[in-house]
Amino acid sequence: MPFCSFSEGAAMFDVTPIENMFLLEYLPTAPDGFLRVYLYARMLCLHPELGQEIGDVARALNMEEDAVLNAFRYWEQQGLVEKLSDRPASYAIRPLRGDAAVQAEIDRDYYKYREYNSSLQDMFGAAELLEPKHYKIANDWLNVLGFTEDAALKLLEYEMRQPGGRKPGAVFRRADKRAVEWADRGIRTLEQVEQAIACDDRVYAMARAAMGQLGINRKPTPSELDCVRRWMDEWKLTEADVIAACAQTTKSRAPSIGYLDAILRARADGGADAHFAAVKAVLKELGAANAVPTPDQTKKYAALLEQGFEPEAIELAAVQCARKRKNSFEELEWMIGKWGEAGVRTRQQAEKYVGDMQQATREVRALLEAAGLSRRPNMDDLERYEGWKRAYSPELLRCAAECARGTRMPVKYMDKLLAEWKREGVDSSEAARARHGAAAAAAAGTAPQRNYQQHSYTEADFGEDFYYDPAKDYGEEGGK
Repeated sequence: MPFCSFSEGAAMFDVTPIENMFLLEYLPTAPDGFLRVYLYARMLCLHPELGQEIGDVARALNMEEDAVLNAFRYWEQQGLVEKLSDRPASYAIRPLRGDAAVQAEIDRDYYKYREYNSSLQDMFGAAELLEPKHYKIANDWLNVLGFTEDAALKLLEYEMRQPGGRKPGAVFRRADKRAVEWADRGIRTLEQVEQAIACDDRVYAMARAAMGQLGINRKPTPSELDCVRRWMDEWKLTEADVIAACAQTTKSRAPSIGYLDAILRARADGGADAHFAAVKAVLKELGAANAVPTPDQTKKYAALLEQGFEPEAIELAAVQCARKRKNSFEELEWMIGKWGEAGVRTRQQAEKYVGDMQQATREVRALLEAAGLSRRPNMDDLERYEGWKRAYSPELLRCAAECARGTRMPVKYMDKLLAEWKREGVDSSEAARARHGAAAAAAAGTAPQRNYQQHSYTEADFGEDFYYDPAKDYGEEGGK
């Protein structure tokens, strides 16, 4: 006696045909809700009057519309449904076996990796429906990178356990990056993938051990794992080497994997760590007490020493940069370069240079005040003043500043006045005042009166410079 049969008179004339192939190959793995949608859709093909849109199907099956749309996307990925339009949404049921052309397309695009794709979906469950782009990425692992199916599935399974989220989008992005890296290393079979995973597990274990020594109680981030992987693969360090290096981080108030990486990198570079402490001190003066010197910074520091700069002079330059809110190593390099052009390389030369700049700053500040400006001198002012001092007397400069008071751009006006006086042979403050008074009277008699609103300039209008008022930090006599 058969397991199931129609009782006498129960067979209906109007039926919905379902292929046995569907029952054998698709029914066992299809999520229940998706199966209900597919079977109901097959019936609607014969009785379209029962439903004309997604909402009708949702109401009939007591489901949400989004769940119905997800089901259609699932069957579309399985190759059994074809989307015809978006607005309104409409679909066509595709045959499991049809003419040769149709079947060839199904075999090429869907059926070839149907079981593989089903396994991909099973990893995420029905709640996280994979999109076509996810299948394309996973299929590229087979067709482009050369992974075997079981190796690709193992890779994805491993990636789902890693930090960074379990949503399909995040998992596939991470897995695709790892797949490319492993393929470049010749890792493509299940055995090779399992060996790579075992190695990564050792990396994770070393990372947790190091973080435990540093007092960091959390999981390592992907970038931190990359550091540890470099220690193992490139520098051939053992866990004992890493733990021993952790002892050097006690001087840091906030030890980290990055700080530890810099220590180990310095060792791997062979001698570059000789400057690690010195660069650390320079970074501290720049206002970055917790920053870890990079190999590039230590090499640049070594190059400065080769150019004849004393360590104390470099530290003094860092102090000056920080006082002007210039806190990067690149800005320090710029200042050191300027000092080098001026022949300043030792601590003694640097302190004298600071004293000279202090005197120049005081003199320029006095001129700016005479011109009606209350801002601090900037680099342009100091450089311009050096040129003025070589060409004009202090009395003439003071006269030019007083004549420029009340103008829109006092410093530029001073520059113009001084140039005119030089062309006309004016070399005393008395002659300069007389010349300026006559010119002003002539202008007042011929020029129309205009009521311009005077703009009050601030330091921000003239930008920042790498010099500061040394009196503020060293006192009037240059002593700090």
